[in-house]
Amino acid sequence: MGGQDPSPRRGCRAYALPVLRFNAVGVSPLAIALLCAVSPLRAETVTPLGQGEPSAARSSGSPDTAAHDQPGGSSETPATALIDSSSTADQERPAGASETPDTAAPATEAPPAKVDPLRDAGVAPEVRRAAIAERAKASGRSEVVETLAVIEACDGCPGQRDLVRLLALRDAAELADEVVMKELIEAASSERPERVRIAAARAINVVPEEMRPPEAARFAVQRVEIVCVPGQMRWEPKDISVTAGTVVEIAMRNDDTMQHNLLIIAPSSLSEIGVAADRIGTTLAGKEREYVPDSPKVLHVMGLVDPGETGLLWFFAPTRPATYPLVCTYPGHWRSMNGRMRVTRPAIEAP
Repeated sequence: MGGQDPSPRRGCRAYALPVLRFNAVGVSPLAIALLCAVSPLRAETVTPLGQGEPSAARSSGSPDTAAHDQPGGSSETPATALIDSSSTADQERPAGASETPDTAAPATEAPPAKVDPLRDAGVAPEVRRAAIAERAKASGRSEVVETLAVIEACDGCPGQRDLVRLLALRDAAELADEVVMKELIEAASSERPERVRIAAARAINVVPEEMRPPEAARFAVQRVEIVCVPGQMRWEPKDISVTAGTVVEIAMRNDDTMQHNLLIIAPSSLSEIGVAADRIGTTLAGKEREYVPDSPKVLHVMGLVDPGETGLLWFFAPTRPATYPLVCTYPGHWRSMNGRMRVTRPAIEAP
């Protein structure tokens, strides 16, 4: 029989098995043997994988199935495989669940937002400097001038505080350069926004006084230190005094066990700002603003300072002598944690 397996063994068994079921009614083994000898059975054709036409398993996309060791040395597929050829995942799928193919593309996450080193908060200083250096090279300006331009463009952007102190992180010898110092003095003396002027003034004060030119003397800083008294919700000292128009640095050392901020506000506005702080104290927006009310009467802000840390606030003292309240607007603090900044006229130098 061309194209067939010459051995009738497997086909014989296919016919013999049904007959064996009647052994109980007297069919003898001899009859079974005779049946196998004379029946014109067609033998099963088995095409080895990789030869001739592809097997049904391969052509249908199912995984290849290895031969299983069966009694008698046969390589038949187990009955369980014929009954249920579904995958393990199919068997475990709950009723009614969608039958998503295993090859479905996984869900893709949205790419992270690109960080802008010239505007965003939380950027390493060296990354900011590298971005500014690239801009300075393209514009033909110095890095100092470019940094001041970036600070001016960052009008309330998230990285404003970090940018303002960026120049002060430079080496004193670099800032003492004649050309650089001239650029800083011009910026500090200009009518540009105060954040630009104070950034330049901070950089000037990095340079030792004996290395500064005489025209930089008017930007000498007046330093004041206050301490958050542990457990008492107050500062020590509570009242400070500064000279009108001078560069001021307030250093607040937080020896307490909770966060505090420090705001300098317009005269006679303590209650107004305090009540505004109460209103935003329990809101997400308030937390994001570090509990600083949005008001033109807020003149200068030192953000929240953690316990054990020291915060710095640089600013130009008001030119109008008066008493300006200091206040912590962390929720519930303003009524007791407040003080005063007295601004006095400059001393008249003797002729």
